[in-house]
Amino acid sequence: MMSAPAGTRLAIRLRPMTAGDAALLFAWVNSPDSLAASLDTHAPVTRDVHEDWFEARLADPLTRIWIIERHGDPVGSVRIQDKGDGPEVAIYIDTPARGAGIAGTALGLALDEAHTVWPGSEAIARVRTDNTASQRLFAGAGFVLLQRADDHLIYTRVL
Repeated sequence: MMSAPAGTRLAIRLRPMTAGDAALLFAWVNSPDSLAASLDTHAPVTRDVHEDWFEARLADPLTRIWIIERHGDPVGSVRIQDKGDGPEVAIYIDTPARGAGIAGTALGLALDEAHTVWPGSEAIARVRTDNTASQRLFAGAGFVLLQRADDHLIYTRVL
């Protein structure tokens, strides 16, 4: 479990995802704001598809998923998964928790942890071209724009 350093204004911690988080992540992936911001998922995900994905992520040694908690309540998730091109970062903050600086704190904690797993690797973040909040988040975390694709931007950062 990772927590924001003492003295920071946010009581944020990351805890590793467990089997008990399946329903929570299922609800988040199917939320309208998640579907609107996703590069790959544009329609609701069925429970069977989600359960297969969830089980595969739990078993994958090249995937780390943390639940972001604020004051003990789950408010989002961070996933770092090496799909062969380097560790790729994805973050989701539940709508009611947005705008409080949670994403930046959580992303920093996750990147610190990723450094211990993939030191010196180029982390990747893919962000839709219309998702300016995520563009600012990754730029603020030291990611630099590497490439523009038709529907998204690719950012990188050395871990």
